[in-house]
Amino acid sequence: MGITELPALMLSGNFPEEVTFQGNSEVVSIFMNGQLLLEEIYEHDGNNLIHLKLRDLFHSLLETVIPSAGNLLIQEASVADFGIQIQEQSGPVTYSFRLVKGGIDSAGIVDSTTFLWGNFLTWKPQVKKVKYLDPQWLTYYSVQEARLIIQATYQENDEMITSEPVLVYTLPIAKKCSMNVKFEHLWAGFAQEGRSPYYIDCWIADEGEDKKTYTQRYVLTDEYHEFDDLFVFENSLGGVDVIRFTGEIENQVNHEFKSALFGEETREYDMVFSREFVKNTGYFRNGYELLWTNDFLASMNRYQYISGLPVRIVLKSFEAKDIKTELNHYNFTFSFSKQSRYLNGTAIAGELPGMMTEFSGMPAVWDDIYVRVFGDQVVDGMKTFLQPVRTNQVVPASGLDLILNELTIKDGGIIDCGEF
Repeated sequence: MGITELPALMLSGNFPEEVTFQGNSEVVSIFMNGQLLLEEIYEHDGNNLIHLKLRDLFHSLLETVIPSAGNLLIQEASVADFGIQIQEQSGPVTYSFRLVKGGIDSAGIVDSTTFLWGNFLTWKPQVKKVKYLDPQWLTYYSVQEARLIIQATYQENDEMITSEPVLVYTLPIAKKCSMNVKFEHLWAGFAQEGRSPYYIDCWIADEGEDKKTYTQRYVLTDEYHEFDDLFVFENSLGGVDVIRFTGEIENQVNHEFKSALFGEETREYDMVFSREFVKNTGYFRNGYELLWTNDFLASMNRYQYISGLPVRIVLKSFEAKDIKTELNHYNFTFSFSKQSRYLNGTAIAGELPGMMTEFSGMPAVWDDIYVRVFGDQVVDGMKTFLQPVRTNQVVPASGLDLILNELTIKDGGIIDCGEF
């Protein structure tokens, strides 16, 4: 593309791969937000054409921040004004343009202004199931004055009611903003006794309240999943997305120990701490979820929510195969970007749900004071009011109870043998 044809506003990933202009050996100066970024001498190609390849440089200078709190985060580092200054016969001339981090896969030229005006910066499904307290973010670049409008649908007095549109955020012009759209936050303005929330619609309107984007719908759900992990990431459009994966998670410890011979004894002197997790996404319900998950895997800015806060993770590997006629799911391996060889008791308890459930309702501290009888075991050799019991001699009573030496034990019951 010729340098004179550069649009005033572009997605950074859709900046031309190559920009050309006529000239001999020329000094080219690159500016970012008014500051000189670099200055180089470029040689022509023999036909008095100079070629500039700057897309990767510009894209790398932009950054999207993952929010951890607040309601409206202006992504200042995700947008920048650039200038390319070249020498012409009349003197130095600067060609200026604004880049917004993100990109669209397209064989043709993308009209970034039209796309940004009419779309949220996300590829997530247009109808998304969420939980009441799930963190949720929605990112938008306001080409002109823009407003986030929401509309709630709820049940009241056995009737389904849709509210009037309500203004939530007024967005500053020419800024990229990540908006808090957590269901709890959006529902706060509609909550009344006797109302049961169903879903909330979000869209962008202009100053005259004309709708400019599609409708993003958040449907409230209370679905339970044994493995329920939330991740937040920067998507390929430069927005912030929260995604849930419900497949199993497996903890792997792959420490590397370094040892050497000290005198006549081999000793360990260091350890490379490596703790990894293998996570399954769960089955995708439709192609939109699969597409969106591919965006997560391609991101280089990912976090997992731990106790409500985003903790940065690093993807190690993934297995992503999908067959058109089958239910599909992916596996990926990740670790936290900061790891410690020291343990955390709270974290350990959270990773042992089976153990905590097994002893649910028991005293917080126990010292081998409970004995559970399983299979062909012998309970013997302890100070107890019970005589020795051989479980293979137990005769079941009617129903689900057992009789052990004339003592009735309920199914799954526990025998208190006292301390020993």
